[in-house]
Amino acid sequence: MDPEVTSGRSTTTKLSQSENSPVPSPGKPEGSEPGTKTTFSKGRKRKKPYKDTNAPKAPLTGYVRFLNEHREKARNENPDLPFHEVTKILGNMWTQLPAVQKQLYLEEAEKDKERYMKELEEYQQTDAYKTFMTKQKALRKDSDSVNGTTETQTGSEDPDNLLCKPCNMFFNSPHNKREHLMGKKHNMMLMGKTEGTDKTEIKEQSVEKEEEDTTEDAIPVDGDIPIFTEEFLNYNKVRENELRRLRKTNTEFEEQNAILSKHIENMKKGIEKLENEAEEQQREISTLEKHLQKLRHVLRKNFAGLSISGQEGVSVTTDSSVDGFVSRLHQSLQENPKENAELVSKIKGIISSIDYPNFLKDVSS
Repeated sequence: MDPEVTSGRSTTTKLSQSENSPVPSPGKPEGSEPGTKTTFSKGRKRKKPYKDTNAPKAPLTGYVRFLNEHREKARNENPDLPFHEVTKILGNMWTQLPAVQKQLYLEEAEKDKERYMKELEEYQQTDAYKTFMTKQKALRKDSDSVNGTTETQTGSEDPDNLLCKPCNMFFNSPHNKREHLMGKKHNMMLMGKTEGTDKTEIKEQSVEKEEEDTTEDAIPVDGDIPIFTEEFLNYNKVRENELRRLRKTNTEFEEQNAILSKHIENMKKGIEKLENEAEEQQREISTLEKHLQKLRHVLRKNFAGLSISGQEGVSVTTDSSVDGFVSRLHQSLQENPKENAELVSKIKGIISSIDYPNFLKDVSS
């Protein structure tokens, strides 16, 4: 058999075994046990961005507008489904929506985008924006020095600003802007502006760098993984897949947050309405309390000389005793209407003498 053919088959077999072999975990040699679990060190915890509360409200996309409009109806029609399943139903509805109807939402989103660009341009001229930028630069000074980056390099000086100034591009969400900032196009634009080099010079420098690296020893990185090796490339691929999955999850959460923000706004309006109704009812109760107290006072003065037959010791002495006296008087009149005819006539005369309309005016004042 031809030795070259045998050598080719052997090489093919080795490559196949290499592709099917598990990727070694970072920080361990290639000869480690294949059954051990691969673990990666956690990255530095991100700090919560300093949000500008005075910045104009970011525009909503046509898809988010559609979700906000149909979310409540979908939840009522499917009360047993969880939140993410309802979101999937709305996503399918958006996909199947006719182009004419979908264009209406997109046009509204475009108008909102123009509104945001105009308000953002005006807001960046105010003192509030300058104060926010000063505070943000002070908070991020330490992190910038550790990462070796500056605001100009990242183009993310304002988290509420969805405009990439170096590339002159506008984005619908902070997630899309962050994706752009980590992309090759944005980095090439920054390199062209900061270093003044063209694409040919950048390519020549990268070729020279690769030639120098091939002659030097492999430089270790975190986890003792030599760069420009198969192990490093596999490790980098795993990290990129993880980042892609996290970005997708983050996008879903941002869409859900937009919907929840709409629900919170509606709840606040409902609470405000109920509070106003409660205040109005409290005012009515206070007015009725004054009315009742005034009525007791008038009856006490006019019923002071009355006496109930068979209950000579019962009389009206204070405003608080009016209720009990009137209750006993009513009971006595029902039990002996003929014997108390004169008393009934006297009570009618007292009641008719009360100036009721003016009495109400006194209460309202």
